[in-house]
Amino acid sequence: MTSETNGVSANPSPQTTTPISNTAPHDSQPGGSARKSSSNVWVALTRNESAGVAGLVILLLIFVAFLGTRFHPAIQAPDANGYWAQGTLLAETGRLWFEPEIPPQYIGMHWLVTEDGRYFSRYPPGLGSIVAIVYRLFGYQASVAVNPALAVLALAAFYLLLRGMGLRWPWALLGVAFLMTIPSFARHALVCDSHMAIVFLLTWGMLFLVRWSKRGRHIDAFVGGLFLGSIPTVRYPEALYALGVGVFLLLHWRRHPRIWTHYAAAIAGAVIPLIPLIAYHHASFGAIWRTAYSLTNEQTGFGWSYFRAHCVNYIRQLHGEGMGLLFPFGIVGMVVMCGERKWRPLGWFCVLAVVPVILLYMAYYWAPERVASATMRFVLPTFVCFCAAAVWGLERLLSRASPAIRATALVVVFVTQVTWGVPTMLQETKQSAHSRRVLALIASQLEEQAEEGAVVMAQSQILQNIDFVRKWRLMDLTMLRSRGRMGRFAQRGKDSNSPTPMQMEKRAIQAEQYEGQYPFERERSIAWDISEWAGEHKVYYIGTAEELEQLPSSYFSEENMRILARFTLPEAPKRREPEGMMGAGARRPNRGAQDGPPGMEGPPDGAMGEGGDQFRQRPGAQQGMGGRQDRFGGPQGAQQQMGGRQDRFGGPQGAQQGMGGRQDRFGGPQGAQQQMGGRQDRFGGGGRNAGGRRGRGGGGGPMRMGALLAAKEIVIAEWTWMPGL
Repeated sequence: MTSETNGVSANPSPQTTTPISNTAPHDSQPGGSARKSSSNVWVALTRNESAGVAGLVILLLIFVAFLGTRFHPAIQAPDANGYWAQGTLLAETGRLWFEPEIPPQYIGMHWLVTEDGRYFSRYPPGLGSIVAIVYRLFGYQASVAVNPALAVLALAAFYLLLRGMGLRWPWALLGVAFLMTIPSFARHALVCDSHMAIVFLLTWGMLFLVRWSKRGRHIDAFVGGLFLGSIPTVRYPEALYALGVGVFLLLHWRRHPRIWTHYAAAIAGAVIPLIPLIAYHHASFGAIWRTAYSLTNEQTGFGWSYFRAHCVNYIRQLHGEGMGLLFPFGIVGMVVMCGERKWRPLGWFCVLAVVPVILLYMAYYWAPERVASATMRFVLPTFVCFCAAAVWGLERLLSRASPAIRATALVVVFVTQVTWGVPTMLQETKQSAHSRRVLALIASQLEEQAEEGAVVMAQSQILQNIDFVRKWRLMDLTMLRSRGRMGRFAQRGKDSNSPTPMQMEKRAIQAEQYEGQYPFERERSIAWDISEWAGEHKVYYIGTAEELEQLPSSYFSEENMRILARFTLPEAPKRREPEGMMGAGARRPNRGAQDGPPGMEGPPDGAMGEGGDQFRQRPGAQQGMGGRQDRFGGPQGAQQQMGGRQDRFGGPQGAQQGMGGRQDRFGGPQGAQQQMGGRQDRFGGGGRNAGGRRGRGGGGGPMRMGALLAAKEIVIAEWTWMPGL
């Protein structure tokens, strides 16, 4: 008899030692005993499960500490408002809809109006329900920690998943380290959107299905179905993961007795979250298959032409900015897994979870170029499958290698992957953290100055954050713009065969109250509505001093505003400059660049994509969004355009800005002029020149997130209603 302790033979005799597959071929060669001894030490070490648990705890603590340095209790994008404001509305009112009380009331981008005048979030209520529970128990600041908590729990489940796939704990820890250093994963652990919730549900669902396949217990099938069935309650398109789940279950039809009872358990678990979802659809939109997306015709946003335009960029981004080495290794791992009988069900699960979802978003109409974070977020949950298959494949590839070769290969792969991912992860999370820091500071200052129930006037970038706080009634300053500009925007996207994610009909509904009024009359009507809405409460403005000066000069002039507080915003972190063809040192310095964090996410999940609204200014630069740009002259001249045409202008340090209208020539040294909505006159669209003169009757134009973050100071002012004007 041969006794063994911790997997290492107590008898050194080669004749009685249990052979180990990855070292047996070397026993007859010189040095084979040394290789065998070191391999036995490796086996003994890897069988110490407590070391693996300790390693996992250390990795999770490192990740939590990293998230803590980037965490601020604020939401920064329209997407986040669609989920978090939905959750806090549910917690406060018990409803998933609201009806505006006055036309100027703030309505988030992703809140859509139905025929009966009720406003619903575009998104399903699964994530909002979690937010509602946390908000109700711990407050709005704690609710922002939902995604970081889901990310940590997903990493823990991923470790257990890899262990369930037969990998020893060092390999499982390697997989966790790979996943947590992927830039998109770390970023969306902090951004308040739905993608991390899908990662959490998919990872835990896979874990329990793998456990069921090994143990054959009904409870594992039920819990796996519960997690996976919850996915459509968070994001509808990700229901495609059901293809992989179905094939995984069917490929086990001979592995367990009375297999139909196991299938019934999995289906029962999946049905539990789906029944409330279809009931919500029926009660809110009139049919169990109708969703809020039908209100914006986005079911037409998929097509072959989009696929041809986006597929190549998706593949490049998946490898270059999405997963790095894990993308090709993951593909190879899935193929090998499908070829082994034991792992074939899991291999096909990964393939059918990955391929349909990626193909779907390749065919989606919204996929901006050069903005990887705006598109990789859609396929972020598939990274779990890629990473699991990659680590599994690496273990198979190196299983017969000597310990020295195995260690060298692992070090090279790990260092390469981490060197690729960590710098980008640090930079992106630092930039987005600054956005939330600014918004959290604004909310905390407002809490000190404004009582609950007061009316707060601000631009949408501020309102979309404080909306989910549920302490104030919010008025949208964009309602002070001229009716003509709103009409032009409302006419866009009327093609019945095209998606209209902005649903401009709701803006038309808001504007109907003031239809046909002159700018002065419109301003008076809005001021009257705000005063009536406030009742005994006060009305506050919060924003930049420049915006305050651009408000209409009759009922919203400086005489009506008493500044209560001023506070300085933190300085934005510096952006990392990309290297040129001849290296970073050979690039022309960008002296005029304004550094700041990324902008908002884009349609239908935001305006320009997270990180997509990044336009820098530098000497002699032009910027445009959808319109034509002509020549301009003069040193340090700059043009900006949003939707309209710009003509030539001259003069040193001359600058023009336009939003929606045509700009003519402006000369003169250091002369600057801003125009919003077209021609400036007595009642024009908020024009303002360098001398400080302000056009009467117009409203301030919409402020981009970058403009807010570039501001040095924020003011809080109390507005006084003067009906005698």
